[in-house]
Amino acid sequence: MIELKYKYQREVSRLWEILEEACVVERTPDGFSRDSANPFITDKPAGERSAKELSAELIATYPQSRSEHGLLHLLGPHLAKCLMGRADSGHLLFGSDTGRALLEDVYSNRPDLRAATLVLRNFVATPMLLYRGIASASLARGRNLFLVPDGLGSGSVFGPLAPLLQESDPGSL
Repeated sequence: MIELKYKYQREVSRLWEILEEACVVERTPDGFSRDSANPFITDKPAGERSAKELSAELIATYPQSRSEHGLLHLLGPHLAKCLMGRADSGHLLFGSDTGRALLEDVYSNRPDLRAATLVLRNFVATPMLLYRGIASASLARGRNLFLVPDGLGSGSVFGPLAPLLQESDPGSL
C-alpha cells in the first residue's frame, strides 16, 4: 500500500474513479485491480518506446499543445513522489526556467485561459481608464498605487496590464 500525503487523497481518489470509468481498473473489496474484461488491458508490454519518444511523438502530432505536453514531461516522472510528499511540485514547476516558461505559455496562449486573462484584464482596466485622472492625481501627490498579482507568478495576468499602467503614469512602474 502506498502512503499518500493527506492533502492529495481527494485528487488520488478522483484519479482512481477516472480509471474505473475508463474500464482500466475495477473496484474490488481490497481497492482496485486491473479490469480483466477490458480487451485493451493485457500482460503484453506496451512497446519498446521510451516516455521521451512518446512525448516527442505527441508534440509532433499536436504542436498546438506543446506546452501542456512539456508540463507533463516535466512533472510526470515525479508524480508519485509528489503525491507521497517526497517531491515538491511547486519547486519542479517554478524552480527552473523551463517550468516557468511552459507555465507562462500555457496561461498566456491557451484559448480558454487566455480568454479568462482578457476578462480579468478588462475587469481591472475599465475602472483604471474611467478613473485615470483620479489615479494620476493621487500618484502626483506622492501616493503609491499597489497591484498585487495573485496567481502562479508567470506574469500572464499582470503582463497585459502593464501597458495600461504605463499609459496612466509612465513613471509609476
